[in-house]
Amino acid sequence: MVPWIGYPGAVSNTPRYTLKSETTMRFNMEAAVENKNTPIKLAQNTYWNLAGNNSWNIVDRMIQIWGPHITHLDQHKSCEILTGKGSSFAKWIDESIGEVCIGYDHNYVLDCPDQEKGGLKHAIMLKNSASETSGFTWM
Repeated sequence: MVPWIGYPGAVSNTPRYTLKSETTMRFNMEAAVENKNTPIKLAQNTYWNLAGNNSWNIVDRMIQIWGPHITHLDQHKSCEILTGKGSSFAKWIDESIGEVCIGYDHNYVLDCPDQEKGGLKHAIMLKNSASETSGFTWM
């Protein structure tokens, strides 16, 4: 465990993949602080190729992120919420990754729609129009 920006506590993390059906896989992450209060932001960077094994180009995939804001993180831990309206962070409309390819490695403040599934809200959709395959993230 390497402390970052003063986060001193030890954390145990448990990832779990579960096949729910032929078309649904669930990925669950849980974390517990072991010794000191510590902010936790769990993330995973898995990319599932929606177009099949021979297609490695993701720029034509459509993405929708229900996160109109991001938090500003720096060494002062201000966590100021920055607005996304009118900026490249406003990704609540369908855009291809190639059209906005500035990266998605941000701390999004989600504004999920009212769609619920098992107590989870719809947060992200990735779609490949050619294969009509989609991937969804529920939080």
